[in-house]
Amino acid sequence: MILGILAPLLLALPAPIASDFWELRRGYLSRSAVVVDAGRLGDDSLERVLATARARFDEVGQVLKLGSGEGQNPRLLLRAGGPFPASFEAPFERMGFVREGGQFTFFGRSFERPEDGFMATFEDPERPGLPVTVWYANSAEALEAYLSVLRPSFRPGFRAFRGGELELSGALSSSGGLRTADLIDRRKAWTQRFDSDRRIKLRGFTCRVPERFEVDRALAFLDVLGTARARALTWADASGAAAEMPVGAIGDTRVVVHGDVEEMLALIGNTEISVVNPVTGTVHVLLAEGLPDDGGAAVAESAVRRLLGAPSAPWLGPAVGVSAAASWWGRPLGSYGARLVAAGVVPDLGDLLEPTPSSFLSPHVRSPLLGLLFEHLAAQHGHAFVRDLWTGKVQLDTIGEEPAWREFLQGLQREEEPDGKAAPLAWRAGCLLVPGAVGYGSRAVRDSLRALTESGANTVTLRSFDYRDAPEPEIPGALHPPAVPAEESDLALASAASLAHVEGLQVGLEMHLLASSQGGKTAALSMPDVPRCEEFFADYRPFLIHEALLAELLGAAHFSVGSGLENTTTASRVVAQSSIKRAGWQDLIRTARALFDGQVIYTAGSLHEAEELLFLDDLDVLALELFPALTGGPDAIDRGPGQAPDEGRLASQLTGQLMRAGEFAGAHGIGLWLTGMGFASTREAWQRTDLPRGATSPPTQLLLYRALATAVKRLETKQPGRLVGLQLWNWSSYPAAGGLADRGYTPQGKPAAELLPGLFSAPR
Repeated sequence: MILGILAPLLLALPAPIASDFWELRRGYLSRSAVVVDAGRLGDDSLERVLATARARFDEVGQVLKLGSGEGQNPRLLLRAGGPFPASFEAPFERMGFVREGGQFTFFGRSFERPEDGFMATFEDPERPGLPVTVWYANSAEALEAYLSVLRPSFRPGFRAFRGGELELSGALSSSGGLRTADLIDRRKAWTQRFDSDRRIKLRGFTCRVPERFEVDRALAFLDVLGTARARALTWADASGAAAEMPVGAIGDTRVVVHGDVEEMLALIGNTEISVVNPVTGTVHVLLAEGLPDDGGAAVAESAVRRLLGAPSAPWLGPAVGVSAAASWWGRPLGSYGARLVAAGVVPDLGDLLEPTPSSFLSPHVRSPLLGLLFEHLAAQHGHAFVRDLWTGKVQLDTIGEEPAWREFLQGLQREEEPDGKAAPLAWRAGCLLVPGAVGYGSRAVRDSLRALTESGANTVTLRSFDYRDAPEPEIPGALHPPAVPAEESDLALASAASLAHVEGLQVGLEMHLLASSQGGKTAALSMPDVPRCEEFFADYRPFLIHEALLAELLGAAHFSVGSGLENTTTASRVVAQSSIKRAGWQDLIRTARALFDGQVIYTAGSLHEAEELLFLDDLDVLALELFPALTGGPDAIDRGPGQAPDEGRLASQLTGQLMRAGEFAGAHGIGLWLTGMGFASTREAWQRTDLPRGATSPPTQLLLYRALATAVKRLETKQPGRLVGLQLWNWSSYPAAGGLADRGYTPQGKPAAELLPGLFSAPR
């Protein structure tokens, strides 16, 4: 209580001049090793900690014990209930952290459980210019569990865990000062959730479900969990008794069921359909309407962890879980693996177990293959071998195992996978959905999609933005880091897709690969020579594999392999470059077709790009984004500066653009799909339709939409049946988006919305 009163005063304490963020970053990235200061941990614990650190820090250099030639390198300071060096008193005082015996106090709150922990990164008080990452837990057992998900960092910040669950997180100054404005507190959300939960205790499971969750559905899922747990314990227990009597061997398994993506993201920040709390073994699972469950994978992993301890290698946890579930995102594991084999996307065994930091391997490739690998190893070498593999008594010979592994994969049989996916509609009309004030994972998305359906739409497309270069190390202690560097997680995209299906909409997925979270599209980079072209396709391919599989798992009707990448899709002056571009895109399209059963398209970013595509003959439809510049003509002058010309002139110009696109598509014997076309609510939107310009003006947007409706009718009259779809840019995931004060593109809450039913109806 006293600390809570003093906390504001502590925050005001003067701090010494510290290095800035960029100096800590430079000091971290220029290191040759990471030094581990493990305090008074026993020799056995220290060796396990060092082994864990080495497994997690392969990408950052050698891991050294304190005192063994550490030099000027970043430090990991690990403590289990013990004291810190005296030099750390000042930064800990600034952030309000106090260690008291076997517990600690932070932000005025007591953390008393043995499983409670705290992680922070700031400037090392003994090594100016270098970051130190502190990992503290109230017990050695908890510290080892936290370290099993250890991740390096140089960004000042903290995370505080209660019972292995994240309660507080936020930013620090370089010197350790607490920045309360950036603090995220999950205590209230946890309290509200647990106070209203229903509890089910049955067959060795203590299950917490949301108050309004269907009990029968939870009970049915407990059967799934019990089967997966039994499969895992069959090989994990040498006596064979644990599978029959799991409670006697490992105790009750605690399961927290989350009924939707938004709640799961809010409580644990997780981006997967299930996770295991590495400290307590508690399992969090998602059971959301229209989404697949994990088939018991997390429960199986948790059971083995409690019976045999933490795995000797990070890949073993997901391998054991997926193997026991015998499925991946609701798909049978064997037939899903056969799909990967047939598409030629299976990496070498060494790359599967330990992907290099610079390469990206989709979790929709890696995790199911790890599950299949575990099945293969158990069948090939027996249960004793995989037990010893888990505990570290034996190591896997990846080179020697490769031939037998490949033979096993070739024996997998592709089965028909009923996914309820319908063929693409003859007429597709709708919008591209963009994350608004709420992301794709919000419950509110359903209201937005319902309004879109009521406007006459039958299709919605989601956009996925991936980052080629993963974000730099963030705040330490991320127990469940994202598997894919992206703007929206796969889970959030899956949530939006499932809600769209509930509202009767077909779903499409359009991929975009950005250089980084702050950078533009990778293809925006110069393509001056053959090596750069080859580098582009090498970078692009693993992300396309991921997105094509995601589109398949989402039950999408169409998948766009890219959009507006003109640097890579049109001819170059050098013939060799043009050949590489054509072959590169043809290979990507073939791969996408092998992984995804719906329609594969490429979205041209302009009519010029569409007319110059090197691989048009490989496409079934001409998908085109069209944002033409319109001119006013002499009469625009009389209407005043920035005023749009009359509707007839605008309709004539739009008709000309559509006719030209339709004639080009017809010459190649394919249909035309306008996959992105729209107008901002600004006075000068007609001059640059790709950019909102001028003062806010919903009437101008209405005028442009009326002109578009006229142009579409004229196109159908001149070229009947040529236009197969119209998709407007854009529609916000936030139901209350738009309105008369909004200058953006969405027609939500604006006069232009009145025209949508006519635009979305099939032309006659």
